[in-house]
Amino acid sequence: MKAFQYFCWLWLGLYLSYNTQAQEATQYRDLYLAARKKVVAKDYEAALALYDQSIKKMPYYPAVYQERADVKMLLEDYQGAIADYSHVLDKKPYLIKPLRGRGIAYYFLDNPVAAKADLEKYVKENDNDTEAKSYLSQAQADVAEIERQRAMQENERQQRLAAYQQELALRRQAEIRYYRSVYYWYVAVPYTFCYIRYY
Repeated sequence: MKAFQYFCWLWLGLYLSYNTQAQEATQYRDLYLAARKKVVAKDYEAALALYDQSIKKMPYYPAVYQERADVKMLLEDYQGAIADYSHVLDKKPYLIKPLRGRGIAYYFLDNPVAAKADLEKYVKENDNDTEAKSYLSQAQADVAEIERQRAMQENERQQRLAAYQQELALRRQAEIRYYRSVYYWYVAVPYTFCYIRYY
């Protein structure tokens, strides 16, 4: 009898657990589809809220994170978009579309080095995307400008260092001349007069 009761409770628990998971899945699907409809209707704030709710229901699907990141890009929340694209790439590193979005987000956050890295990987796999190529060329130009400025700063630093070292050498020479004159006028000359006077 106890075995039968145990079996009944176990079966009831499994049934309720499965039923709850099924309800979560249908709620997730409904929220996800509603969010996609809001994106088509260009109601991005509402779509973002629905994507957030669907991720709370089922946080396992990277595709939802990617679509939420796309909506965040449209809302100019580039930090949030980078976080979502990075999450997608952590779960599925073989996808290349998140590289495009993350690279463009990095570009808008004035991080051309990271933008260049992501967009180069993307363009290597998908070389017919003209928008990505445009952002890549702009990021490459920005990186080249940064490197040129760094080289100029390093050159200026080297010139300042050389000028400082030359100034130190001139100061040392001036100090040596000063101490020689002090020695000459205050030690050598009086000693000479004393020597001449006594001998």
